[in-house]
Amino acid sequence: MLNSNNEAAIKHFEALIPDKWPTLEYPPWLEGETAIQAICQRFQIPEYGIIPAFREYFNDPRKVPKIINDKLIQSIMYTIPVSSSEAERGFSQMNLVCSPIRSKLTVLHMSSLLFISINGPPPHLWNADSSVSSWLLSHRYATDTRSKKAKLASLADLNSIQ
Repeated sequence: MLNSNNEAAIKHFEALIPDKWPTLEYPPWLEGETAIQAICQRFQIPEYGIIPAFREYFNDPRKVPKIINDKLIQSIMYTIPVSSSEAERGFSQMNLVCSPIRSKLTVLHMSSLLFISINGPPPHLWNADSSVSSWLLSHRYATDTRSKKAKLASLADLNSIQ
C-alpha cells in the first residue's frame, strides 16, 4: 500500500517521462526542475549539473544526457530492492528472536530487538562496558541489599482478606 510520501515520490519521477510533461506551464521545465530537486534530496544525490542536464533533456527527449543517466537514474536503481530477500531475512530474524522462551515480549520490545539484530553491529564488535556500567549505576541487581523488606500482615488485614 502506498502512503502519501510514496505517491509524492512517484509523482516526482513523472518528470523523467516526456509524455507526462506539462504543456501549458511557462517556463515548461519549472515543475520538472522542482521534481528533480526533490528526487535528489530524497535519494541524497548531489544536484550539481543535473538541473542544466534536465533542461537539455527537456529540449530533446530523444537523447538522455549522460549525467542524468549516470548520477540520477542509476543511483536510484541501485537503491531499489529487486527481490524480497530482505523481507524474508527480517521474518527469519523474527523467528529467531521470538522463541518459545521469549513468547511474551511486547511489540515495542520485539521491534527494538529486531531492529538491533538486523541493523546493529555484530555482537563480537559491540563493547558492552559502557552500557553495563550505566545500567549497574541506575538499576538493582541480584546481590543488592536495598531490596524491599516483607511487611508483616496484621490480624485486621487477614480478616478483611478472608
